Amino acid sequence: MKESDFKGVILFEKGALFFAVTGCMTIIFSIIFAVSGYISILCLAFLSFIIFLWLTWFFRNPSRECRKGKDLVISPADGRVVLIETNLSDSLFNEHVVKVAIFLSLFNVHVNRIPVSGKIFDVSVEKGLFLPAFEKKAGENNFKKSILIKNDNISVKVNQIAGIVARRIICSLEKDDKVVQGDPYGMILFGSRVEIIIPSTVELKVKTGDRVKAGVTVIGELKK
Repeated sequence: MKESDFKGVILFEKGALFFAVTGCMTIIFSIIFAVSGYISILCLAFLSFIIFLWLTWFFRNPSRECRKGKDLVISPADGRVVLIETNLSDSLFNEHVVKVAIFLSLFNVHVNRIPVSGKIFDVSVEKGLFLPAFEKKAGENNFKKSILIKNDNISVKVNQIAGIVARRIICSLEKDDKVVQGDPYGMILFGSRVEIIIPSTVELKVKTGDRVKAGVTVIGELKK
């Protein structure tokens, strides 16, 4: 895992293009206003600056004291639980699984974190649509990147699913990488969905409508 990609309070590298565009627009409109004196141009300069500040806030990566535990499955994303499906099948599992879908709004931290420690057994990309991330069909039909993590106790799959606004998913992992619970590994830009798929042997600790926090909220615990 390229840990350096996700160090620091703000992910300037990941948001560089957005920062550059809005920053240049702010400067250009400010210069035009200084020459012309048009109030409308001043409003555009102010709007560009506000967007620049919002982007700086969006690409934040706050430091967190993450929950740890070999029997715990920790949330991979900030947001709201919009769907829980039980007794499902998945080709990467040899047992029935549970899917927990988390919707990330434009105001959530978009950095994703590792739910369990272990080894990456699979990394895949699935092309698809860009439906609104809060829709149920988005999980099945949208563009996504998936990772499968295994350790001695459990297998966990995480789907990063793109939304309608922006269509870029960042995942710093490769097959055979070793990962640590709570570590950041990627992000999805501007409104998205993250699904975590766990064995039915895990006792759920969340319900639909709950707010969850990446690296902090316990999604489930291995049944004793």
